[in-house]
This record gives sequence, C-alpha cells and structure tokens, in this order.
Amino acid sequence: VSQDGKSVASGTADKTLKIAQIDGSTAAQDVPGTDHPVMWLAYSQDGKWLLASGWAKSATLFTSNGTKKATYSHEMEMTQWAMVNLRSALWCGDGNQVLICTPSGDMQMFHPGETTPFRTLKGHTGVIREIRVSRTGQYVGTYGNDESLRLWDTIAGKELPYEEAGNAPTAADFSADSKSWWVGYSAGAIRRYDLKSGKQSSSTLGAVDSPYEVRILGPSTEPKIWIRNGDQLLFAGEHTLH
Repeated sequence: VSQDGKSVASGTADKTLKIAQIDGSTAAQDVPGTDHPVMWLAYSQDGKWLLASGWAKSATLFTSNGTKKATYSHEMEMTQWAMVNLRSALWCGDGNQVLICTPSGDMQMFHPGETTPFRTLKGHTGVIREIRVSRTGQYVGTYGNDESLRLWDTIAGKELPYEEAGNAPTAADFSADSKSWWVGYSAGAIRRYDLKSGKQSSSTLGAVDSPYEVRILGPSTEPKIWIRNGDQLLFAGEHTLH
C-alpha cells in the first residue's frame, strides 16, 4: 500500500504486478516486466516508485503507474527464511533511495531510475545474510557471512559504532520510533542501544541462559524479538520482557 493510502500493488507468480486505486476509481492494472515471480514489493516513501523483487537475483523498479525504469542485480545468502532472501533490495535513506546488496557484501545506493550508484557502503567481507531497516529508512542493520553485525546510517552514508556485548548476536531490529537498536545475544541477553550515541541504554535486559531459539519476527509496525527457551516463549518489546 502506498504511503498516502490511495494505491495498492500486489505481486504474482506469473511475473506481473497488479496496481489498483483503493477507492476503486480505476480498474486494476496488470503490469508485466519482471524476470521473476514477484514475492516482495514496496512503494517509496513519496509514493512515486514501486520496487519489486523475487527469487531471481534481480529487482525491478517501476513508476507508481507501472512504467518499468530500472533493473538491479542483487544477492543475499540463501536461507530457509524467504523474507531474508527477498529483502536484499529495499528502500533506504529518506525512504526514496534504493539499496541493493551485492555478492561482495557491499551495499549500493541508487537514486530512483538511475543505474549508477551514488553511494557504496563497505564493511562486510562476505555476502550479507540478513538485513533490517528502520521504519524511516535511515538506519539499516546487516549480518554477513563474515559473522559481523553492522549498523549503518544511510543518510549520512557511514557505519555507526555501538558497544557490542562480546558474544555472538542472534537477532536484531529497530524500535518503532527508529531511536533504538535492539540486539539479542547467544548468552541470553537482549540489549538496547541508543542510535545516536551507540551506548547501551539503562534498560539492558538479561533474558535467558542458553536460549534454544532466538528470532526476529517481522516486518511489523512494532518490531518484536521472540525467544524460545525449551517450552517457554518470551517476548522483548520496546521496554518490557515477559
């Protein structure tokens, strides 16, 4: 759904999009042009662009009325979780720039409609395995095959430092207000970091010892970290742990 709530787009397995006005003022429009079944798509923040992706290693950019403008090659480590692989192309910056993950682990940023990147974010030495983006699009978190968890400001074009806990991260996501960075660790801690300072907040939590399973469920309007420890299911939200 577009940010103004007026348009909706859906993807299909026959390599087409359907675009329609929510008020029903116009008939749904079939839009061909992708070289893959469409599994993930999203409007830009300003509603002028539509980015579509799928199992193929390419993403296609359309105008909001369905005109094809660009194709980008992208790659992310294949995992059992479909959304991980599909979101290797997404909106970032102020929500109107395209971010593409490359085989080297670099991330390239493009102005819509352009095929030459205006910025490249370097840091990972291997392909990216998971990616998270804040609701505003400004902040991106990545985990790579080099086993590093990195935090980025895509408007400033730089990696952000933060006080890592020293043991292996297992899950991470941004708070709904895009001010905090939550990270879960294998030793059982869930820590909240202030995005401006990179410091751990006073609400750092000791969650569980040796968790059996830690996972981010998303995307959602309020990111959540779920932890399964044996038969117990615990939840860490913005301020509490149950």
